[in-house]
Amino acid sequence: MKASIVLATYCPNKDRYSLCERSFSEIHRTGMKRNEYELIVVNNGGIHTDLIERLDADVVITNSKNLGQGAALNEGICIARSKNLALMDDDLSYREGWLQEGLGVLYLHPAHVVSMTDIGHKYITAPAGQGHSYARKVGGIWILRKSVYYKVGRFASGVHNYGGMWTRNLIRSGSRFVVTDTPLIFHLGKGKSLRPTYVKELAHERSGL
Repeated sequence: MKASIVLATYCPNKDRYSLCERSFSEIHRTGMKRNEYELIVVNNGGIHTDLIERLDADVVITNSKNLGQGAALNEGICIARSKNLALMDDDLSYREGWLQEGLGVLYLHPAHVVSMTDIGHKYITAPAGQGHSYARKVGGIWILRKSVYYKVGRFASGVHNYGGMWTRNLIRSGSRFVVTDTPLIFHLGKGKSLRPTYVKELAHERSGL
């Protein structure tokens, strides 16, 4: 088993459903034989059960409520059989060979985390109708050894910025990100399609209502 793909997914609305539908149809463009990797899906809820059923996943974990992406990834990693992990969101587009290439970079940097990213553009408005756009990294996949994950620690649960918190701990542990801007993955989604709903749910849960 060369890799365990862990996909955390949450689909609260039709916009997100469309993103998941396209993304799920492309995940297996790994450039590898199907028996060389496993796909673990952690379903945090939503309206896309039919898409998950067609995904050809090896394992599906279904949560009774949205636990957040960090907690979902922790669940999937706990049962992953490979020493190599590919952690991802549910709104990416994939081209053939994405996993094979990512593992190739990991073999060169086994003590670090390979971040396969897409470059997008964000437009900033300014007074008098002026503005400018700038390039920024959007979306992506983290590929890493399971031993690095356990060295750094589990992802924080119940917070939106679990990735930023984990990154801080990663750097403190002595590891780094190896960033690869690649034409093999593309970010389809926008944060607004998911984040307001997620933040509202967290606020409701923390209030104890």
